[in-house]
Amino acid sequence: MSASPEALHFLIRAAGAKNFYTHDAHSVSVIRSALKALESIGKSDRGDWDVYFRSLILTRDFEEARRAQAGRNDWLPAVPFIERGQEPAPGEAIVWRVDTASNTLVREGAGLSTGFHLVVVSHPACKFSRAAMHAFERDPALQGLPATWIVPPQRDLDFDLVGDWNSMHPTIPLVLTDKVSQWNFEYWSTPTFYVLKDGEPIRHRAGWALDGSDRSTMIEFMAEESEPSRQSTARH
Repeated sequence: MSASPEALHFLIRAAGAKNFYTHDAHSVSVIRSALKALESIGKSDRGDWDVYFRSLILTRDFEEARRAQAGRNDWLPAVPFIERGQEPAPGEAIVWRVDTASNTLVREGAGLSTGFHLVVVSHPACKFSRAAMHAFERDPALQGLPATWIVPPQRDLDFDLVGDWNSMHPTIPLVLTDKVSQWNFEYWSTPTFYVLKDGEPIRHRAGWALDGSDRSTMIEFMAEESEPSRQSTARH
């Protein structure tokens, strides 16, 4: 790649911005090529490596992120060890389970490809997500609504944050998602509640009131899930 160092720095940041909004893996390839060119002339800087590293985290290329972080652990965050758990079924969404005891991310299938499921896009740093999770944890009427709580891909892994939440709230564990393209969700704001049938979303609702006033609405929203036969009949 023949270009001036200034142009390569700009290209890395532009491709990083595109990756941030689109999660496009091709953008990471562009960053990698530009970074390699800068490295060959001794002109790469911390900003270039930071963009590359965080784009790798966003696109879930954890192995390459570990390689990029090697030798730069004084300013790039550590990447946990990677382990493959139960192999996902063909076409099944992938999640990453946080295991802080072994400092490991475990890759496995989400287990949502058959039947009815409630999936909640959430984040422990989101106060509205936390309010919803506390409600599901403490309210007897909501405890009977089993949910899978997923964290959308971001440029920061939040390994410790998710791990700390899971340790303190074992009945409401969070898992990291792999790629948004695997879920066929229209909205990724937190929290957003989706009902899935055989892996496909059939309805959703967004948000959670901090005063708990969404409790009865959520129970009504989930009522059909407990009666799948009635739901199936209604759609035919």
